Amino acid sequence: MIWKTSYLAVGGQNSKKNILGAGTKQYKVSNKEFNETMKVLNFLLQERNEQEINDFLISNSIDHQIWDQITTHDLATSFENNFNKMDTITFKNNLYLENVTVNPSETIQNFKNTNFLIVGCGGIGNFMSYAIQSFNPKSIVLIDGDKVERSNLNRQVLFTEKDIGQYKADKLERGILSRNSQAVVESFNEYVSEDLINSIISNKKGEKFFVVLSGDSVQAMNETTKACVRNEIPFMSIGYLNDISVIGPLYIPKVSACPYCYNNFSIKTDNRDTEPGQQLKVINARSEAPSSFTNNALSSSLAMSDIIQFESGNLKK
Repeated sequence: MIWKTSYLAVGGQNSKKNILGAGTKQYKVSNKEFNETMKVLNFLLQERNEQEINDFLISNSIDHQIWDQITTHDLATSFENNFNKMDTITFKNNLYLENVTVNPSETIQNFKNTNFLIVGCGGIGNFMSYAIQSFNPKSIVLIDGDKVERSNLNRQVLFTEKDIGQYKADKLERGILSRNSQAVVESFNEYVSEDLINSIISNKKGEKFFVVLSGDSVQAMNETTKACVRNEIPFMSIGYLNDISVIGPLYIPKVSACPYCYNNFSIKTDNRDTEPGQQLKVINARSEAPSSFTNNALSSSLAMSDIIQFESGNLKK
């Protein structure tokens, strides 16, 4: 196995403390450990095999525990995609995958083999398609019957004023391709239905799918859930409850429950024909969601974190 100093390697030092790594991989070391780690990392600025590393440790009287710390905290890498800095859309993502997954190569390949269906092309659909395309999936399929409105522009980041009155799915496809011309994107200017999802799946028979549900209607939830459960396709519901960003459930066939299994979606509303009940219908009918950059972006970020772990095969994370 070949190793090289990772671009994730970073440290800090003053008269009282020595810090190596960053984020969840940060750790404190003694002066001796810090100095020995610097020697090893400088040695690894050139690619080295394990025998060369072992010989270096012995000849410099460096305890093998230093090497164990370096690899555990991602200061050195054997992930050859990240050996050299590259000006590609995937380079920074690959560094992130190296940081948060056990097998970044497998995660990257799983993204490349997956068709992502984005149900709902509003704020969350914008963020999710923007994020997913940067991992070079097999394809992205966009589904939405809505058109762009001026009020969307506070959060739907891939749209412009010129897009007002145009179908969201079409304009989101254009936005994705303008950032990644290699992306494979297909758009449907209609509201989601079980038949539509079934048709898309049948046209890519035997291929791997993942569905992102960001539609804001009960019908979208119903139709997507039916199609995904019957076809055993994983999907995640993403949204917000006013100021609270919400993700899940992440339905994984034969592993986790769908939105209608023993939670709030399964509760039937008692539509009482009373004066307060009628008044409630009026109030509910005029309600508007406080859709902002903040609650859309946060729920999308949380969702991407889970999707990355799903694609890595680490369901416990």
